[in-house]
Amino acid sequence: MSVSVVGISDRITFINGKRITQFIIHLKVANHEWSVSHYYTEFHTLYMKLKTLKDCTGLQLPGNSLMNIFTNRRKVLYNFITKLISNDLHLTNNDVQVFLDLQNNINLSNITVNQDLNLIDLGQTEDKKASLNDFEIVKTIGEGNFGKVYLAVSRKTNQALAIKVLKKDAVKQRKEVDNVMSERNVLVKSLNHPFLCKLHFSFQSTTKLYFVLDYINGGELFYHIQRERTFTETRTRFYAAQIASALGYLHSENIIYRDLKPENILLDSKVS
Repeated sequence: MSVSVVGISDRITFINGKRITQFIIHLKVANHEWSVSHYYTEFHTLYMKLKTLKDCTGLQLPGNSLMNIFTNRRKVLYNFITKLISNDLHLTNNDVQVFLDLQNNINLSNITVNQDLNLIDLGQTEDKKASLNDFEIVKTIGEGNFGKVYLAVSRKTNQALAIKVLKKDAVKQRKEVDNVMSERNVLVKSLNHPFLCKLHFSFQSTTKLYFVLDYINGGELFYHIQRERTFTETRTRFYAAQIASALGYLHSENIIYRDLKPENILLDSKVS
């Protein structure tokens, strides 16, 4: 799902004899366009709700009294909506989806999205019916050169999952498509080992690749080393055995893992 803002217009309405400006947001997904209308107080109500989210960074909207001093209120709202839809966390938020009427219009655009020429072959792991709309994005849990990793909850199963999101343009510009596919192949093979993070499935939009993975909720080994400084011998043996078992399995599959470090070793909630 790749939503863009075509523009924002306004019109004057009268309610109980009072002159009020209504703003019309013109949106687009693939070849499908639609519009939604809201008063400024509705924009501000949405903004105040989103401010409570942990990853609500970069969103700014002045109060109603301050808004009146801006000569180009449409530009302020355009910047707000553009920032809003650039963040996957916001796009899967129920309040945002209702405000922008996303669900009805994303469904209308499915045919044109599937005709996208920017598709990358994700092989048998790809679920062509899946979309970001199937998940509630909770927060960002990681960030890399090509994108971010989010904690998400499946709307269908209520299962907590990790979604790795990669920007297609960044992957292609750096000629990393083969490396991304290699990582996918490794994750597929990891399905057969209890100590390796598993890839459930993948999907894509016109601009991004999505890999749906296990969510390991105990944090990085690096964090626990920093916090506790030393582990008991029993605990150390336990971790070492699991790491050796996982590496041994990868080697048996002719896979060499070249980025082994505490930051890339995740623990489940039973960390002690």
